[in-house]
Amino acid sequence: MNFSVIIYNRGTKVVQSSTVKGSEVMIEEKVTNFYTCKMDAMFKTVFIDQKNPRLLEAVLSCVLGGKPKIISWPTTTIANTTAREKSKNRDLVVELNGTIINLEVETGHSSETRSKLFTYHASMWKQNILRGEKYDTKTLFLQIVLQFGLSPSKELIREYKMQSIDLDTKKVDIWVKNFKTIEVNMARLKKLWYDNSREDIEKYKYLMMIDMNEEELMNLRKLKDSDKIVEEYTDKVSNLNRNWNFINTIGKEKEREYEFNTKLELACEAAAEKGRSETRLENAKKLIQDGFDKARIIKSLDLSKDEVKSLEALIDNAL
Repeated sequence: MNFSVIIYNRGTKVVQSSTVKGSEVMIEEKVTNFYTCKMDAMFKTVFIDQKNPRLLEAVLSCVLGGKPKIISWPTTTIANTTAREKSKNRDLVVELNGTIINLEVETGHSSETRSKLFTYHASMWKQNILRGEKYDTKTLFLQIVLQFGLSPSKELIREYKMQSIDLDTKKVDIWVKNFKTIEVNMARLKKLWYDNSREDIEKYKYLMMIDMNEEELMNLRKLKDSDKIVEEYTDKVSNLNRNWNFINTIGKEKEREYEFNTKLELACEAAAEKGRSETRLENAKKLIQDGFDKARIIKSLDLSKDEVKSLEALIDNAL
């Protein structure tokens, strides 16, 4: 005899399939809405573990090569430089031997998002560049962005550096040598996984597992038998997906997303009905004042450069 029990908890469905064999009841539990480390709360819970940094070090090894060792966990808070600035927190900051790394997870991709990330990186550089009475030119300030908003056809890893160009000879030189950003195309990694590219899977498996569902993680474990990092990560994420108290925090994050989508739809309808740019800007201002990300609002409402300038003026006048 077989039977199933379905349990719902804030967007998560846990199916318990039970089989009766004689006097024993065999229960197999499966989470159908599986949250990956693409979600901010999941990512931070899994990887910010100062007592056991092995998972994070494994991910960094896919980007940096070798076997990086974390020696400290600097603050993630970005210090305010003006009274009008809001306090900001980076996703994760760690220090290796000679390198300070800011690791960010991004689900959207636009010029505004890049500007935000550059601001985070520049703030970290500014906070740490002074060592006593001289500038630190030896420590590398590295930002790694796990970018989910790119096309899978784009390159896997791209580096951004502060460069100077001789306008006469066109010679390129590095302007600030200890300031660099590495962008990882997570959609490209997903494509390599589906293409079953064994060489790439071996090379980037610890990056790939970040956005794998439970079935994919189990398949990765079968491919990489006895890989302790994959096993530890799979167990940790699977257990968190069955922790109802934790899933409630993920649910709130998803509810915030639904709230944004609903308000955005209403804003677009209001703007279309009145057909005025001023209405679009007022709606955008209200969304920003409600705490939604400005870059996402600008992109979703498809605001022009002139409208963005007008929006910034509206926000400044409201302060």
